[in-house]
Amino acid sequence: QTLFDGEFQRLQDAYDAADSTEIARVAHLLKGSAASVSARTLQQVASRIENLGRNAQLDDIPGHLDTLENEWSRFVDHATLLAAPTHR
Repeated sequence: QTLFDGEFQRLQDAYDAADSTEIARVAHLLKGSAASVSARTLQQVASRIENLGRNAQLDDIPGHLDTLENEWSRFVDHATLLAAPTHR
C-alpha cells in the first residue's frame, strides 16, 4: 500500500462521513504531494476536491474522487515506465 492509497481511503472515508473539513484537509495534502512530483493533473484534481470540501459542495465530489483515482493509476503507470531499466 502506498501513501496515496492511505490518503485516498481517508478522503473516501471523509466523504462517506460528510466531513467537508477533513475532505479539504486530505485533498490539500494530496495536492502538495502531487505538486512535489510534478503530477500536474493529479494536483489539479486534488485542488478541485479541496475547494469543493472547503465550500461544502459534497454532491460534486464523487466524480472527482473517481478522476483522482484514475489519474493516480495513470501516474503510477507512467512512473513505472520511466523507472524501468532499458535494454541496449
